Amino acid sequence: MALSVNSTHLFSFKGLKPLFIILLFALVSSIVISKVINASSTKSIPITIPISLTYPNVGEGAYEILYRGIPDTHTMSKFAEQGISKPFGGNATPLQHRDGDTRSKYTSWTRNLKIAINYATHDASGVPCDGWLLVKIFIIGDPNYIDMAGYDIFGEDEVLIKEIVKGCVPIRITSGMTFKEILTKIKAL
Repeated sequence: MALSVNSTHLFSFKGLKPLFIILLFALVSSIVISKVINASSTKSIPITIPISLTYPNVGEGAYEILYRGIPDTHTMSKFAEQGISKPFGGNATPLQHRDGDTRSKYTSWTRNLKIAINYATHDASGVPCDGWLLVKIFIIGDPNYIDMAGYDIFGEDEVLIKEIVKGCVPIRITSGMTFKEILTKIKAL
């Protein structure tokens, strides 16, 4: 978008229509996501950490559990079953990825279990489906760990992880499962 000052109008905006469409899409998407998730219940929920997760040998507080929801309709769901999170690849920056251009070297993760469950059990159009919940412990400050706090316009408590992530704990989730059933499944690991 180019902004210029001219004598006829105070400002002239070239390319405003594509920007408006992107902003409108972002607004509508955030409203739909908040309605699906139920904004009053998006607080992170403390759970007992499964024994099968591998803890890094670092100081206390230097790592955190992150979640990633992948619906069966996602092209990378075949990797999720194997405990692998694979990005599409491409040149999108972290901010472009956040804005929806996921042709990047990053995958989206969250600290919020309910948000990850929502992504695992809904396709891109919001239609209920089955999917995978990936759980992994990450070292805070790792060069591949990008905390999007302050840039998280959708309220997803998002963390981007660069490159392929292996060693995730895959949990099968069906769209009809209750949150309590999913928690029980996680705790049973």
